Amino acid sequence: MKTATFSVLITLSALLPLLTAQGVDLTLQREASGSDVVRAAVNRIQTVLDFDRQFLRRIAFVESRDGTDTDTYRPGYNGGIWQVDEDKFLTTQANSALNVERHDAIREAFDIDWPSVQWRDLRIPLYSGIAARLFLLNISDTESIPCDVPGQAAYYNRVYCGLTSNETEQEFIENVNTLTNRNPCRVNSDIVMVLDESGSIGSANFNRVREFVVQYVDSLQIGPNDNRVGVITFGTTARQQFNLDTHSTATSLRNAVVNLQYSEGGTNIPDALCRLRQVYSDDARTDPGVFRVAMVLTDGQSTINTNDCGYSSVAEAAAALRAASPLINVFAIGVGSNVLRRDLVAIASEEQYIFSSADFSQLSCVQSVQEEQICNTLTTTVLRNATNSGELDRDEVIRWQFTIPGCGVSFNLTVQEGDVILYASTETTAPNEAIYQWRIEVSTSSNSFEVINIIPSLGDNAVNCSSVTNVTVFTTIVGINVTNMFTVSTDDDLGETSTDTTTVDNDFEIPVLVIINFAAVIVVPIIVVILLSVCCCIVIIVVVCGVRDRKKKYHYKHSDAETSPKN
Repeated sequence: MKTATFSVLITLSALLPLLTAQGVDLTLQREASGSDVVRAAVNRIQTVLDFDRQFLRRIAFVESRDGTDTDTYRPGYNGGIWQVDEDKFLTTQANSALNVERHDAIREAFDIDWPSVQWRDLRIPLYSGIAARLFLLNISDTESIPCDVPGQAAYYNRVYCGLTSNETEQEFIENVNTLTNRNPCRVNSDIVMVLDESGSIGSANFNRVREFVVQYVDSLQIGPNDNRVGVITFGTTARQQFNLDTHSTATSLRNAVVNLQYSEGGTNIPDALCRLRQVYSDDARTDPGVFRVAMVLTDGQSTINTNDCGYSSVAEAAAALRAASPLINVFAIGVGSNVLRRDLVAIASEEQYIFSSADFSQLSCVQSVQEEQICNTLTTTVLRNATNSGELDRDEVIRWQFTIPGCGVSFNLTVQEGDVILYASTETTAPNEAIYQWRIEVSTSSNSFEVINIIPSLGDNAVNCSSVTNVTVFTTIVGINVTNMFTVSTDDDLGETSTDTTTVDNDFEIPVLVIINFAAVIVVPIIVVILLSVCCCIVIIVVVCGVRDRKKKYHYKHSDAETSPKN
């Protein structure tokens, strides 16, 4: 099949203050609906009100099919996508100490004064989601949300629906299964499991750890070009059980995990992080579409700090790992009450990547939530000034993040086959159709050319953009056709791309864009005002002339009547 190449040049520049993107946020649009709207709302809410084991996401689908049910926004009912009844909503505004703390967090994150919100405002998706989450938090202060689907079904039936029978449980399970099958998780990752095998674990709990890893591995597509898994265990010292490239099939990988041996000993987390750094340095793939994910599981604080890297503490080892391998997304899993919170914070790449479990029987909760994060929010950092290639199936996504200088860089998106949509944002980590600042679509079936200027929001630093060295741009790239092949390249020289592309003359590109945008932003509104003023003047003149004409006719009529001879 003969294919053509079409390009979209995206220039990110703080030098062009008029070239701003309109942006879209459907989470704040009244009566908006759809899976992208729900995912965007949930992602925003979870950054403020903690993770809920996918329960909020599932309720939206169970209650209203993500707002697409025809009676979601029915007259007289304002519960919105999450179908929050008015009495439930009112409990979220109660003046309890925890509620006040959460209200403050909502005000800071979303500029929403929750005590002033009305029930009718829940027709806005973000408001409906916040209300549902606050209601559940008020309950879960004394009762945790289960992590397994049957447990959540019972919890949903009893707590969210307020029922004493189990009439909605099977419906919940069936809907969650439908949701899962509708949105399969398809990512390629180099995953390293770092597992505590110290004496405090015990052989029975280490068996549960093995079961956790097996369950996780079984959920992945394993292969040299798909997901690869390596395992490190640590007690008194760290041991690399097998490398990322040791097992290329799911069967051999599963057998290797089942046969992991438990050795007891002390707890040497710094040595485990030292070994983790070496694994990614030696064996990890460099493809931009491959996630690097590490999971560090421990049940206690480090009692030994000797290691080949010379780290003296967990914090030092974790900081060195991040500095040497900034592309790794590290999840920290603490089991039991002996884990130091500060160690988990030091190990995890982000605070949202920290998981705590009361005991080893709850590890399945961690697996399900982690999978949701990896599929729907995790991004992989790609280097600028390089060409990054990708291939997507229909509806498959890749999330890349770029760190750019404050004055901007040029992005060149080239599609060799298919149709690709790119969403970009500096504000949300997972832009999609419902929430983004910039959107472009490039297709091999359309001879279109487009220039879009994306401006990092630098606030007071906008004038001195060169003083800002790190602005993160998050992108989500979606495949539309059955097969979609594309490349993204960048260049620090604004207006010049690192690949051959059809574009306007670089010497005149920015001035032309400034003129066009100046006309769009300044001149056009002035012309509209002038035209409206002229129209108003014309209307006034017509009205005045009409009145004068009627007066003249009246005057002539009566003048004729007075001068005509009487019979």
